[in-house]
Amino acid sequence: MELQIVNKKIAIQLKELGFNWKCNAYYKEELYEQIKNEVYKDCCSNNFSQYIDDISAPTQALVCKWFREKFQIYIQIEIDMIVLNKELYNYVIFISNKNTKFGIQRRCKTTSYDTFEQAEEAGILKAIEILKGK
Repeated sequence: MELQIVNKKIAIQLKELGFNWKCNAYYKEELYEQIKNEVYKDCCSNNFSQYIDDISAPTQALVCKWFREKFQIYIQIEIDMIVLNKELYNYVIFISNKNTKFGIQRRCKTTSYDTFEQAEEAGILKAIEILKGK
């Protein structure tokens, strides 16, 4: 099973937020305005966002780990419901507050997603929205 790499729109937003972790894939920035989702893979792990022409293309799992470690934002994927033997997924975002024992929890209430990866991507987009709103 291959892990899901974020799309280029998300990769651009992550670069703007300061994502600088090593990963094995990247997008070319020369097509910044015209979003072309051609992923380039490299045999070596690298922080591609350090280069002007490149944008790191991390896996969704790595992005979730980055949110946890850098911002204390946790994205949890859960089964929302089962319809006709098909699982539908949803996400919950928990923002930890180091100064208290409590945090803030935000649930996606309106949408169910067909796959775990779709729910994870939606959670990543919501976390980016929260961070840009800070």
